[in-house]
Amino acid sequence: MDKIEQIREKIIGMTEEDSIRLISENNINYRIVIKDSKPYIITCDFRMDRLNLEIENNIIIKYEIY
Repeated sequence: MDKIEQIREKIIGMTEEDSIRLISENNINYRIVIKDSKPYIITCDFRMDRLNLEIENNIIIKYEIY
């Protein structure tokens, strides 16, 4: 199991700060794509090694890999 698989289910429900700390400690790439229902401008590159995070009220509610 790779690092992303080990972490991705753990971060759902975590605070933004705690999840980013965990992701960073494991040297995983990430980006925030939606925060408080506001989409961010993102690039269209496809990367299997990056978590795309959705945050609502400081809580991770969803992640995707694309």
